[in-house]
Amino acid sequence: MRLLAEFYLQNLTAETSNSRRLPPEHLGIIYDSLLSSESSREHVRLTIDGHDPIDSELEFNETELIEGEFEFLSFDRQGELQSQPVSFSLPINSNSEITFARYIRDASVIVPCKVSLGGYTPEFTIGPSVHICANELRVMSESLKVGERTKQRTNNRWPDEEYNSVILEAVKFNASPALRLTVYNDDDFLVNWTGAEHYPWTQFRVERTYEDMDDESLHKAYMRFKRIATAFRSQGRGSLARTKFKIENQRVLQGPLGRALLEQLVSDGILILGDNGSRYFWNSERANSKLGVSWENLRKGERTELLQGYLSHFVQQNSYLF
Repeated sequence: MRLLAEFYLQNLTAETSNSRRLPPEHLGIIYDSLLSSESSREHVRLTIDGHDPIDSELEFNETELIEGEFEFLSFDRQGELQSQPVSFSLPINSNSEITFARYIRDASVIVPCKVSLGGYTPEFTIGPSVHICANELRVMSESLKVGERTKQRTNNRWPDEEYNSVILEAVKFNASPALRLTVYNDDDFLVNWTGAEHYPWTQFRVERTYEDMDDESLHKAYMRFKRIATAFRSQGRGSLARTKFKIENQRVLQGPLGRALLEQLVSDGILILGDNGSRYFWNSERANSKLGVSWENLRKGERTELLQGYLSHFVQQNSYLF
């Protein structure tokens, strides 16, 4: 199965001079092929960075190229973690659909279109460490298992082992009323869509609520901050990083406000630009002391008084941006 993905990606490389252009309907097939060859020494992580369909301030045009990445992680003979990223782009429009056939894990998928889980088998497995945010999310299988660990994920060596939560968000959600849901760790599962207040989702439901924020400016600052923070990825041993290009992307910063906030975070030492200026690193100790919140809790939408105070001060100092 792995050969299918390798030949496919090689052919895409030969046909294009820039990023590989991957049709959305092919993504799940290639991803399934890559996962089939995972072992205790090698695995793959998927990231798709599109517009957030719930909170994006940008308009979604009829067709856009959305950036994605397969990251191949492995250990060398000395036991050091090696990373080999393979970038691609997805031409997405309002009718696009991305389908994952059997499982998804170690993945962040943020897209303003439809994402379908399962349908080819009676059971679909999701997690650990998955965030899906889609315009429409469909579960097509009869059974959904959340957070089940594979044999390759039992040695706590991989980066995403530190961040196991599964977060599912959508503007619209569809699944059979008879869906069988199995959750292995209730604390690591969160859902957000209209209708999630009903069984079997009730106990896992969380909303993006901003009623306690003072004004619209603070809300905007928080959304930019969260988008910047959650763009980071685990590098293992508690380290979080992302390339300079990925953090400074328009979909993350969304204009002057995001740029100013990024500069402020660097100035305050919450983010560090390292590796000769090629990567940003998340400074966990500094974030805890100045913001009072961890990266994992930010992924779950949690906020603190320290964070709100930090952003309030930023808004006051940069009122011209709002």
